Amino acid sequence: MMASNIKRGRPKAFEPAGAFDAVSRKVEDEMVLYAQYVGEAKDSVEPS
Repeated sequence: MMASNIKRGRPKAFEPAGAFDAVSRKVEDEMVLYAQYVGEAKDSVEPS
């Protein structure tokens, strides 16, 4: 999973787009992905 996909709300566990921030880093020869919930996206739409 790439950080850019998480920011766009992919996969579904990270919806809506913009609700999570993510970054990947190389730590001691390993790729590590950090994801953080930052709240509902401002442009998210409530289901009717």
